[in-house]
Amino acid sequence: MVVPETEWGKLYEKVEFASRPLARTWSVSLSETTTIDREAYRNDTDVDAASGEYEQMLREQYAAGHYPRSEGHRKSLRSRFGEGDRSALAEDPHYGAMIDEFIRDDVAEYERGRRAVLADRSFSIEATYVVDTERGIKGERRYLAYYMNGEEEAGFKDRRQLVALNGEYRREYVPTQNAGFVDRGLAERPAALVLELGTPPLVRAGLPSAGVSSVWVLENLTSASVEDTPEGRAYRLCFVDEFAGGAGNVVEAWVLPEKGYRVYRQRDYMHGCLTTEVVFDDYRELAPGAWYPFHQSVVGNMYPRLPDGMAERLASGELSIGSPEVLASQVLTSTNQRERWIRDVAIDIDLEGETFTLEFPQGTLIHDSVLAEGDGNPLLYRVGETVTDSALGVESLLPAYDLQSEAPRRTASPAAEGGTDDRPGAAVPLARAERRQGKVAFAVVLMVLVAVVGSLALVRIGRRGSRRPTA
Repeated sequence: MVVPETEWGKLYEKVEFASRPLARTWSVSLSETTTIDREAYRNDTDVDAASGEYEQMLREQYAAGHYPRSEGHRKSLRSRFGEGDRSALAEDPHYGAMIDEFIRDDVAEYERGRRAVLADRSFSIEATYVVDTERGIKGERRYLAYYMNGEEEAGFKDRRQLVALNGEYRREYVPTQNAGFVDRGLAERPAALVLELGTPPLVRAGLPSAGVSSVWVLENLTSASVEDTPEGRAYRLCFVDEFAGGAGNVVEAWVLPEKGYRVYRQRDYMHGCLTTEVVFDDYRELAPGAWYPFHQSVVGNMYPRLPDGMAERLASGELSIGSPEVLASQVLTSTNQRERWIRDVAIDIDLEGETFTLEFPQGTLIHDSVLAEGDGNPLLYRVGETVTDSALGVESLLPAYDLQSEAPRRTASPAAEGGTDDRPGAAVPLARAERRQGKVAFAVVLMVLVAVVGSLALVRIGRRGSRRPTA
């Protein structure tokens, strides 16, 4: 049944009111299964041809003098052939054979990466989270099983991950690997890091996006009708935000008036192509008027496309991205399907004493991107362990985080530094310990040389004094 356009305004007001978050603080436990199916995409991808093109590109780079780029490869060439003229070395068959070997290795690695991208995957996890939508997130994930192309990856079995995210840091600890990871927190990259922990879909599950998304606005509403769903009667709303040439976004949403205008199904389209479809069902009332879906399904169309000729008809203006013909003619080539079964949810819980930090045990190998100073590679160090150079008697305590505050600290032994340094951010990572020891070694050698030169000078002066004539 079609809803008259004169009623759209009142209907939209109710949907917009339902878009408000249910609560600020949450406790959620769930099971989740993710399945990545790329069979159709594999059929359209020729890995052998792509690998051949990659090899040709590497050989062209070599001919132009830009290969090899790897410093490891260049070091191997220098150790075997020295620093000779490259054009002369190119005539050496052994040099050419080594270049061929490098290219084969690089092509093989490229091909492995391409085939890994095309692999089907599935994994199941159990997770628990506590969430304060304004201050942070803390939780634990445990892998139940992980499969690639139907074969189980044993390394993931019972693998646990402890995660914490606040305004300063994102921390992750993997006990089976005794490894910790530190990155920027909400203040630096809120969208990327929060999405990585997967909590916004949990705390906003089933909520409409009216007034939240730029597509979900009354001006973009093009149709409204009433349909039956397994969760009861629903309003089907279609929002279209279209630009010239077939560009723009479309949202189809089915909202449930008897369950607080929560979403039952939502489909998102970009430039006419279906990108995501979510279904929320098994709704339960957590508090009066606070309905929450205990089953959630999300399907992502990873490489969306339209049937042949459809894109041209959109570009010419013959069809609109919101027309029923376009919405009904979608081609799925590779899907990422995620299903969540919620075990328990509590809202408006007391998290006043929660700091959303994570303690790293002594000896944990830390991969720290915060202290990396933007060089692209994380700094490595172990919490609370020492590095000793027996030849110089230098002992340096590697950095440990002050787990009661948000600032890393470093404590160095008096033998190494002559005191204690507790300045925030003064941590000395493992990658720099060798550089510090090198500086100490250089200083010691310099002092020895000065002492030797001074001794020789004194001896020479003494000899001159002994040869002076007496009066």
